[in-house]
Order: sequence, then structure tokens, then C-alpha cells
Amino acid sequence: MSYPVESIVTKLLPLLHRLPGDEQIRSFAAGAAESLMGLVDAGAFSMKDQPNASAELMEAIAQDPRLNGADCVVANLLIGASNKRTPHARLSYAEISQQSQFSIGAVRSSLKRLVDAGYFRVIRPSPHQIAEGDSGLSYEPQFDARLSLEMDKDAMTS
Repeated sequence: MSYPVESIVTKLLPLLHRLPGDEQIRSFAAGAAESLMGLVDAGAFSMKDQPNASAELMEAIAQDPRLNGADCVVANLLIGASNKRTPHARLSYAEISQQSQFSIGAVRSSLKRLVDAGYFRVIRPSPHQIAEGDSGLSYEPQFDARLSLEMDKDAMTS
């Protein structure tokens, strides 16, 4: 699972390894890269592990004027289907439709709005999964999407 902060750190790692300077600077940079990678591996940048992350994400979705009540129901189902072991929801349109009592068309529309708004990321199956007959999409909640929205609001007011 990759979150924006984690992505930024991961992109920084190669730069640290190529940092110009004397031996001491390169040694410090290598140590920093190793420490950062340890933090990424430990999930230090994962918002999902923080208490109330699901509730805060749902609150952000509910307050987003681009979304409607059906989108909140679909988001709640997706968040409920993800956990620490499987950080993404693997529910088909039909499963979401059955659980929500919405038509498949309404489910598709809600998923598109939630993804376009940045609250979920689509995970496409790997070539290996496709070869084994698994072509279903997964949806990964972006628990730090609420931070992006807060930063956008701050930028608008300043």
C-alpha cells in the first residue's frame, strides 16, 4: 500500500544515494536512506493504522459536495471490506450492489466519483492474476485524502 507521504519518501531514496559531497555526507545520506526505508517498511506513514482514520475519511466523504448519499454508502462498504491484512477492498460491482441495494450502474457511478475525488485508488490485477483468471479490481482507501483536502482548503483561504 502506498500513501502520498510514503511515495514522496520512496522517491527521495535514490536522490539520497546520489547526493554529491564528501565521504561523510554520503555516509550520512546512506544512513538516512536506510532509516527512511525502515520507516516505510514498518508502515510508519500509513494513515490507516491511526485511530479514527476510517471515521475521519467517512466524514470527509460525507462533507464533500461533489458526492452524494449513495457514494457514502459505497465508501462505507469499501472501508469495511479493507483491513490491516488486506488494505484494499476486493468487492465486485455485483457484491456492492447486493449489499447496498443500489443498481450496478449506480455502484459504478459512485465508485468513479470516489476514485476521481481521491478517496480511493483503483488497484488493477497483476498479469499473473489475470493469467489465473482473476480480473477483478480492488479499491484502496486513501486514508490521508482528508489531509489533502485540508491543505487545499488552507491554500484557498491564504
